[in-house]
Amino acid sequence: MSDNIKSQFVDDIILRASVRLSREQVNFVQTLLWIGLKDYDMTAASKDLTTYDVSNGTILKRFLANKMLEGCSEKTIAFYRIVIRQYMEKCSKPVIQTEVGDVKAHLAVMMTSGNSLTSCDNHRRILAVFFAWLNDEGLISNNPMRRVKKIKQPKILKQAFSYTDMERIRMSCKSVRDRAIVEVLLSTACRASEITGAKLTDLHLSEGTLKVLGKGRKERIVYLNAAAKVWLGRYLSERTDTVNTLFLSARKKNGCVNPLTTQGLENIVRKLGAAAGVEHCHPHRFRRTAATWASRKGMKLEQIQQMLGHEQIATTTIYTAVAQKDVQIAHERYLGGD
Repeated sequence: MSDNIKSQFVDDIILRASVRLSREQVNFVQTLLWIGLKDYDMTAASKDLTTYDVSNGTILKRFLANKMLEGCSEKTIAFYRIVIRQYMEKCSKPVIQTEVGDVKAHLAVMMTSGNSLTSCDNHRRILAVFFAWLNDEGLISNNPMRRVKKIKQPKILKQAFSYTDMERIRMSCKSVRDRAIVEVLLSTACRASEITGAKLTDLHLSEGTLKVLGKGRKERIVYLNAAAKVWLGRYLSERTDTVNTLFLSARKKNGCVNPLTTQGLENIVRKLGAAAGVEHCHPHRFRRTAATWASRKGMKLEQIQQMLGHEQIATTTIYTAVAQKDVQIAHERYLGGD
């Protein structure tokens, strides 16, 4: 029980400290707290010295504090908060009393209320992480999510851009900045957030390298091909600002230039696709296209995994799925006859 109270105490301090301190400073404070508390026993300030706060609100705050320390992005933490809070509001009992039937009923209601199977399974996945943490922390003895299976859904093969699509998108670019964005997305296979978060100080244009911060706050080096280097170089030569950001928004606020946001990048790419007559044009499709084209030309799966910044190689195989057209070409080559 003392360890649970210590965990709650440390989590509470960390949550408060995160408002003012950097992630590295928060991690340092957490380390000092655990070192300082290791030789002490703690009891809660209550008539019952063995009680501690296990209310839904406190548990959620502790969970989110731990996710922050693990390096999850603000966007990921916000998604955790929304999903878990929604479950807590729908469930009529304290979360530590959750049974498998409660979770299944919650997901069943979601599935019959117009939510997509993908959305429902994303909620299931988040709840699985949450209840696994509750179990690890000793707040529940049995994890109800062990009996909640993955929600199966139709496998829809998402296509990469064709070479013709890419030429049309390039031709739709009306500015050097937009063309540079297109070439950098295709060359680096970066996520939209990685591109908008990239710093000029992490760019080595002559070497064709760029350091980006990916999921889990993990840094990796991505590479610029000849087209990306040329168009990015042209764009940077036009700039007269001192903002340490790879791309800037075309809109100024109070007369000042601003970094391009992820939403702004998505809007740019969507408009380029509309102008080019290319459907489903969004930043992530460039990422899929880069992986698919690299696979077609013989790049090893492990190298594509590194390029995309995936922890699990199984995730990479989704991006390099063989397109039907590739099967047709191979069939004609090997079984088409003389």
